[in-house]
Amino acid sequence: MFRKELALFIAVLFIFTGFVSALNVTLIKESTPLNRGNTFYVGGTDIVSLVPSIDSPLPMENHNADNIKCATDLQTIIWNNGAPTDDWVLLLSQLDEVFPFNGQVADDFIFEDCDKDVIGVRWWGNFWGVGEPIDPVDFNIYFYEDNGNVPTGSGMENPEYTVLKSYFIQDVSGINDSGQRFYSVNLPTPFIALQGEKYWLVVQAVFEFPPKWGRVTNDGTVYLNPSVFGCPLLGDPFWTNHEYGDMAWYLTGGINNPPSAPTINGSNSGKPNIPYDFTFNSIDSDGDDVRYIINWGDNTSNTTDFNASYSNVTVSHTWINKGTYIISAKAQDEYGAESGWATFEVTISRNKALFKTKPILVWLFEKFPILRYLLGL
Repeated sequence: MFRKELALFIAVLFIFTGFVSALNVTLIKESTPLNRGNTFYVGGTDIVSLVPSIDSPLPMENHNADNIKCATDLQTIIWNNGAPTDDWVLLLSQLDEVFPFNGQVADDFIFEDCDKDVIGVRWWGNFWGVGEPIDPVDFNIYFYEDNGNVPTGSGMENPEYTVLKSYFIQDVSGINDSGQRFYSVNLPTPFIALQGEKYWLVVQAVFEFPPKWGRVTNDGTVYLNPSVFGCPLLGDPFWTNHEYGDMAWYLTGGINNPPSAPTINGSNSGKPNIPYDFTFNSIDSDGDDVRYIINWGDNTSNTTDFNASYSNVTVSHTWINKGTYIISAKAQDEYGAESGWATFEVTISRNKALFKTKPILVWLFEKFPILRYLLGL
């Protein structure tokens, strides 16, 4: 019995060691034979060959943060970490939740001039090792705080618990760009980066190994601090200096001014069970489309579709019971910036004509006040 258990243990250990060995080309080391160009060579073996197909999507003027004014055009490049050149290296940045293993590469940025809304993230990456490249790919995008020139979570098994904001973006397609794959996403809600605060960006592919996926280094320029790496399964704690400099990526965004608090127009009084129309209007100085988030004061709410700034949006509502209700509404633009709340008071009352035409009812209510309570009058 002992021999069978020992044999099983050795078999499992062999499989695990083989997996880690296959995975453990985490960084393309300088000592590894490498054709630095359009073909990956890992351990002298031609793994993946890609044909350049398009020019770089990134205009390579100087677009780094200290040269960018506080633009309101949210497609402005607000941080540029450079594009790949012929002298590139891939670093593992992949999550396999089945095995599991968790590799991340983080790079830093800062805006010295003003707060900025990060709207878009653009980066280069690629596959290597056994297995066919995958397209599209799911990605995690993490924004970490700075913790002494490294991201938060140093030494943790999983630093994701310390992220400031995370996004899971599904089905992102890459396009061939001079032998690499270029990826581009717009975040579902902006990441608001405060003036003078340094942050770290992680872009991590999410799929089962093999193949491996990694981020591509830039032209060798280091902005702020060199990028850092972590993958505890391979003995690289978060956050390790991998000595390959910075990654190739950039951010788009700018200053997103919130819309004005909406005006609310409609009737100030009404009767139960009758629909009433109310008109909402807000001005967005950036010209962004806006929608309205409306609370009707009776524990019900509505959120409208997006409409052009300055345009009237009419919404109907019916109150069931008599009473005084406060409508509160705010405007939200297409990038998530919100106005303050506006309010509007409406009084819903019963029709009192009944008492004018039926004096006997008035006498009954005076004699028996409980009738008013029972009838909700």
